[in-house]
Amino acid sequence: MNEVKEGMIKQSMGDWAREEEAFAVALGLKREKLSSLRKEHLEEGEHWGKVSGRITYRVGGEVKMRGVVALLLGIEEKEVVVDEEIGREELEDLEVLRVFPVNRRLVECGRDNGEVVRVTVGDNVNFLKGMVLKARPPWGSGRLWVLVGRRPRWRGKW
Repeated sequence: MNEVKEGMIKQSMGDWAREEEAFAVALGLKREKLSSLRKEHLEEGEHWGKVSGRITYRVGGEVKMRGVVALLLGIEEKEVVVDEEIGREELEDLEVLRVFPVNRRLVECGRDNGEVVRVTVGDNVNFLKGMVLKARPPWGSGRLWVLVGRRPRWRGKW
């Protein structure tokens, strides 16, 4: 029952795997559709739960959801293609290089390798040049990185 299938990261069935938003992108489904399938076929606590206020699947829940998607599409479970990298990216510390005064949802940051990237932050009013923030890379073909965690409460201070 707890066997590890090909391409699956070896974890116990109780470990948290990834958030619903990332899993939907990895499956190629809209989040609303995945959410409705979760409510119909999976049990809260056993297959999924809330971690920091976000729906997160357990490894066993991901495996069961792949089976549900396969049944829905009329294909075998092994034919369900899931991008294993989505939702498992490492967070990076980025330094703010520029705060856009007109577009308040973005800041421009520098990576350790010198690359300049843009990060969506919700509202950049309290960000200052030189601050360090945590962000994850974009999923799919996107170009905008995403801020992870809270925004600063005061100008220039976390």
